[in-house]
Amino acid sequence: MPRNNAYPHFLNSPTADPWKKIGARRRAGVATPLFSVYSSKSVGVGEFPDLDLLAKWAASVGLSLVQLLPMNDTGFNFRPYDSESSFALEPMYLSLSELKIKNRGAFKKEIEALQKNFPIHPPRIDTRIKRAKLELLFKIFEANHPAGEKLFEAYCETNRFWLQDYALFKVLKEKFSESGWADWPEEFKNRDHAALERLEKENAGRMEFFRWLQWQSFLQLSQAKKAAAARGVFLMGDLPFLVSNDSADVWAQRALFKLDLVSGAPPDACFAGGQRWGMPPYNWEEVEGKDKEWRYLQEKLKYAENFYNLYRIDHFVGLFRVWVFPRSDEKMPGVFDPVDETVWEAHGRKILSAMIQKNSMLPCAEDLGTVPECSPRVLKEFGIPGMEIQRWSREYETDSSFKLPEKYRSNAVAAISTHDIAPLKVWWEEEAFAPGERDAFWKYLNLKGEPAPKADLTFIQAALLKINEANSIFSIQLLQDWLSLGELPGSENPDFRINFPGTVSDKNWTLCLPFSLEVMKNLPANKLIKKIVKESSRA
Repeated sequence: MPRNNAYPHFLNSPTADPWKKIGARRRAGVATPLFSVYSSKSVGVGEFPDLDLLAKWAASVGLSLVQLLPMNDTGFNFRPYDSESSFALEPMYLSLSELKIKNRGAFKKEIEALQKNFPIHPPRIDTRIKRAKLELLFKIFEANHPAGEKLFEAYCETNRFWLQDYALFKVLKEKFSESGWADWPEEFKNRDHAALERLEKENAGRMEFFRWLQWQSFLQLSQAKKAAAARGVFLMGDLPFLVSNDSADVWAQRALFKLDLVSGAPPDACFAGGQRWGMPPYNWEEVEGKDKEWRYLQEKLKYAENFYNLYRIDHFVGLFRVWVFPRSDEKMPGVFDPVDETVWEAHGRKILSAMIQKNSMLPCAEDLGTVPECSPRVLKEFGIPGMEIQRWSREYETDSSFKLPEKYRSNAVAAISTHDIAPLKVWWEEEAFAPGERDAFWKYLNLKGEPAPKADLTFIQAALLKINEANSIFSIQLLQDWLSLGELPGSENPDFRINFPGTVSDKNWTLCLPFSLEVMKNLPANKLIKKIVKESSRA
């Protein structure tokens, strides 16, 4: 463990400026989607202002990082990594009682009725809340039209690069019953100028509504960032590497994407045939642009900077090369793009260099999966944390034993679990049955006797202490893993997880905790969390 809690080498890297802003020292944090937490004021789902309560809880137990899942508008598919925009925020998370309007009290009874009609019943949220919320939001909008509101008009002008096309896209999605843009009539599918101009005039009010939703979302999430900072807590966003083929981005700027291909992941131990995600890969030459300004990429990061101090680069290894399939033939095998392995490192370096310019956020990398050999080297040079997952961090070149905490990369986020895998309790009780795995992990935790069949408090505490002792500068644990130090009803269920990769079901992206944030602040587990954070010099 570094002396004096400091990691000075980060301050001499290409990301030195963001490191200076947050401090290059050991930190602990919590990872959760917003839909998994909620307060007594929440209407049907967690809301942007609830992040202040989450930050207050985090600060009370010594955590200074709150890592979120993507907050982008998912339409009605509710898949955070397959969003309808890589700019627009999810309006479902708006707090109706915190809107910037002239008369908040006028809709008090309707807001209360909506909350009553959509009570939060763990372990899953009811995604129908989005349509119901949007209907009430439109009524509020009509009664509080923002015409002449200078701050709203300034917001629209500042974000014109993406906001106008997004509003058009949303109007067309409604007009054609949420069908994909590829199935729209030709004049709208191919963006005929005269047709879009007529559409805009005929639907001016509805377009204004979608812009207003984004303004209100901007105000609430940017305020949440400020409130968290006042508590000494930094927010980490999650920026999806790709965007849905049925998105405003692709519809409006299709030259930036290779529409004849779909992205995915190569075959691995979990998916023998690889994964076919469906999102188009980038046409990086067009993203870079003839003037080499990388405008699309940098506009995304510039907007995200309003909300986050750090951000997670989803599927980081895709910056070097991404696995692709022909869109027209699902039987064809996949290949890497670019195919030539000798250009991967230079390719990734160029994109990464563009990403760290003109914004003050610190990037962190999700460098999991099939990792090219250049990736760890580039991350270390750029001073960017990758990921060390406890159950996967092994001495693979020798005996596959679990890697000791002091051998974890310093430029890493050490974690027990991610949103895509089972939390600690479920892993131990339902999945950790590879030959020798339980004995090896039990020994790794320095526990006595035979491995226990259940993840009891002693086991959970040992695993959390071990991961927090890691050499890595950050330790960020799933909220489920932190709270498993106490009573967490439902956590024994194998379905108690955020996502099951490779599946589409209502079990994905809907998990919520069995209690509110107000209850969470008084949990007995909080004392244990604070003790672990302090003992590992991360407070």
